[in-house]
Amino acid sequence: RSAFAKACQSSPLASKLFLVRPAKMDAKRDQNSIILLDKERFVKSSAVDVTDRVLASVNGSSKVAAPGDLFAVSIRRTDPKSRRMLLASFHGDTNGLATKPIVDGVDKAYREHFTDHDLLMGLDANTYKQHDKHWQGVDDFNDFLVSRGLSSCWGAKPDKLKPTTCNARTYLQPQLNKAIRIQDKLTKG
Repeated sequence: RSAFAKACQSSPLASKLFLVRPAKMDAKRDQNSIILLDKERFVKSSAVDVTDRVLASVNGSSKVAAPGDLFAVSIRRTDPKSRRMLLASFHGDTNGLATKPIVDGVDKAYREHFTDHDLLMGLDANTYKQHDKHWQGVDDFNDFLVSRGLSSCWGAKPDKLKPTTCNARTYLQPQLNKAIRIQDKLTKG
């Protein structure tokens, strides 16, 4: 069980939110995708883990997603006039190269198996200012979304010069393969 999921159950958040998590979690890495939902807007007992069904639509899923990286759930909203939701959460790889295959697979599963749902996906896409074979670029990823009729909360053309996260690591941490020089923090971090 993930440390965060366990902490949420005894936190003040538990009075307003409930946590849904995948049936299969990676306790060793403890980097699992989970979703917190508003108790007033969603029916907890209606939640169905559909991660395996969604992963079946991802090309090369065993190569792009480790257990716990993707979580997909079908859930009913409290408003009886609302459609069910297909909610997905994805914990991306550092270089962002798994992001497009996962989003493509989620979209494919949505269009083939969940047409009576509304789709909402949250992810750390790990996109970068420049795109190349080693790094997923912001513009390339946005073009990919637009080509599928999807959109981002960052608008039609996200500004690649305004990063939302900088995950640069120093040489003073145990993952030396991820350490970079300070002048590279915006291009490689």
